[in-house]
Order: sequence, then structure tokens, then C-alpha cells
Amino acid sequence: SLAGQRGDMRSAKEYFREALELEVNISKPGGANIGLVYALNNLGYAHAVLGEYKSAIAQYEKSLKMQQCTEGEQMESVQVANTLASLKILHEKSSKSKK
Repeated sequence: SLAGQRGDMRSAKEYFREALELEVNISKPGGANIGLVYALNNLGYAHAVLGEYKSAIAQYEKSLKMQQCTEGEQMESVQVANTLASLKILHEKSSKSKK
């Protein structure tokens, strides 16, 4: 987001949260789509940049579950790989911050 590019990640996080709400509202109930995946990943990224690792991990895990459980709509393997890589990094940072 533009706010994120300006270094205002708190505002960006709120915009990402609003985007997620919009995606949820326009999606089929119980359905998954790439817009939801991107919205969850963007919100997870904002949490990560702000050092909110637990919240970031939660968003990325929701995204990954959605990517793995999607029927009929093929999620790109690159997107799954990016989500997994983000989760790995966040788990490492989270465990380091606990020490």
C-alpha cells in the first residue's frame, strides 16, 4: 500500500484489514479465492513488519489453509511457496524474540 511505502505500516495494516473485510464480504460463504489469500498475506506482512509475529503467523496460516483447501480454483504453487517461506521466517523470528 502507499501508506506502507511511506513507512506508515500501522495505517497500511488498517487498510489491509479493510481490504480483507471487503474480500470476505464479496466471497462465497466458505469459499476461497486469490483475493482473500492476498489480503491475508498482506495483513500478515504488516503485522510482521510491526514485530507482531504471533498475529502475522495467524494470518499466514489462515492463508495457507485456504490455499490448500481450495476446491476447483487452483492456487499458484508460487503463492503457496511464498506463504510457507514467510511462515518459516516468522517462526524463526518469533522463537528468537522469546529468548
